Amino acid sequence: MPGDEVDINNGIVYVNGQKIDDSFISTEKSDYTGHFSVPEDSYFMLGDNRNHSNDSRYWKSTHFVRKENIQAIAKFRIFPLHRIGGCFSSINLYFICFVSL
Repeated sequence: MPGDEVDINNGIVYVNGQKIDDSFISTEKSDYTGHFSVPEDSYFMLGDNRNHSNDSRYWKSTHFVRKENIQAIAKFRIFPLHRIGGCFSSINLYFICFVSL
């Protein structure tokens, strides 16, 4: 979210110092490490298939998506099936945004 501090330490993601629940990630953990200060008008994007995603961590020109470039926000999740339903908490928005770059 805008203004957040995102730290990734050996594939484990922390937002503002708090470890996020990424139990949906495969047991294959990444050794990626990095720090990102998200600008006030932008978002940091991580893929849900994080170990194989070309997401904010790897973008060359900027690591962020400006708010004006976000086309839609997911309001309903269909997979995994045991978690079908609405996705309204702010933590879900870190992972479920559709953007046009």
